[in-house]
Amino acid sequence: MSDSYRPSNSPLTNGHHHHDNHHHRPASTLPPPHPSLPPTPILSEEAKSTIDLLKTTYKKRGHFDSLRKDIYQSFTDTDTKLHFITALEKIAGAEIERDPSLLARDKGKAAELIEATVLRGDTYSNVEKAVEELLAARRAEIEGMLRGIMEEQGAS
Repeated sequence: MSDSYRPSNSPLTNGHHHHDNHHHRPASTLPPPHPSLPPTPILSEEAKSTIDLLKTTYKKRGHFDSLRKDIYQSFTDTDTKLHFITALEKIAGAEIERDPSLLARDKGKAAELIEATVLRGDTYSNVEKAVEELLAARRAEIEGMLRGIMEEQGAS
C-alpha cells in the first residue's frame, strides 16, 4: 500500500484524483517509512522474485481490489471520514479566505495549492491511523491468503 498512500492515489479518494502527474511530490521528498514498520531487509534476487510473484498472484486473483474496496467501505462507515471531510472543507475555506484569487484560478491549480497546504499539516494522520487499524483487523485473513498462494506455488 505504500506506493499508493499519497492522497491522490489513495483508495480513499474514491477515484477522484487528477490525471496529471505534475502535482505529486518528487520521490526525494516522500515521507520516511512508517515508524511501526521494520527497516527494509536486504533481499536476495530469488527472494525478490518470489515476493513479486506472490504480489502479482494476489492482485491477479482480485484479492487486493477486494480488500481495497472492503477497507474503503469500512472507512466510509466511520466518524473519521466525516472528521476528515470537515477538516478538508475547513482548510479549503481558510485558504480561499486567505487568497480569494483561488476561486478564479483553474480548478486543478487551485486544488494543487490547497492539497499542498493539507500535506503540510497533519490532516491525513487520523485517516492513516484508521486505515491501518482496519488493515490490522484483517491481517490474519490477508496472511492466510498469502500462505495459501505460497503453498500452491511451492506445490507447482
